Amino acid sequence: MTTPQNPADRVAALAVVPAAEFPGVAAYAEAGAELSAYAAAMHQTRLTCVWTEAMTHEGLRRYLLEETHELLEALDEADPVHVREELGDLLLQIVFHAEIAAGDPDAGFDLADVVRDAREKMVRRHPHVFGPEGAADVDEVLRVWGAAKAAEKSERTGILDGIAPTLPALARAQKVAARIARAGAGAESSDTLPSGSNRTQPADPSDTLPAEVFADEQSLGDYLYALAAEAQARGLDAESALRTVATRRAERA
Repeated sequence: MTTPQNPADRVAALAVVPAAEFPGVAAYAEAGAELSAYAAAMHQTRLTCVWTEAMTHEGLRRYLLEETHELLEALDEADPVHVREELGDLLLQIVFHAEIAAGDPDAGFDLADVVRDAREKMVRRHPHVFGPEGAADVDEVLRVWGAAKAAEKSERTGILDGIAPTLPALARAQKVAARIARAGAGAESSDTLPSGSNRTQPADPSDTLPAEVFADEQSLGDYLYALAAEAQARGLDAESALRTVATRRAERA
């Protein structure tokens, strides 16, 4: 393979190099063989198991969610045996969805496409690893990664673009806040509240909270729990309230 001279072109070329030619791939031959065997086993199961044959992307949604939460539980336990098992269960979901797609003429992809796309994205998003430019610290890594991602997602025009609407409200709110901060839009001010509203909105909501709330995650967790408990006692839906506010702020940013 001819090596391009331009650093950005070198990264782009490496991203699409055939898998068999990727640097260091030989060290993972066993993992590749096991994944191939697993995919073959899934294909055979799809052909002969009536339950598996009838399953759809939509039908698998609940299992994907369950397996994700079970992996998170295993990570919380810091039990390597449990983590290994749950990673396998989550891998099953990925291979299963890919197998369903492979049998759908309208889908246009299979497991090889999924893995290839993921590898290409990893290379493109890490020019400091696969290109000549390094990154001295975490802040620099995040800057380089963010720039690479922004270049790929240049078609996004809104704060909410690319943020899954199914995320829990708190996780979604943090993503919205991060996007607003990166965009330099700042926090929503009182003059952006609905017409006729008699509520006031501080420029920075954290100004109304005691500093000890943000001392550590335990303190923040206690505060968030207290908010949720108080909302429950008053008959308010904290999840819905936060989701609505995050969406409104994103739309006005």
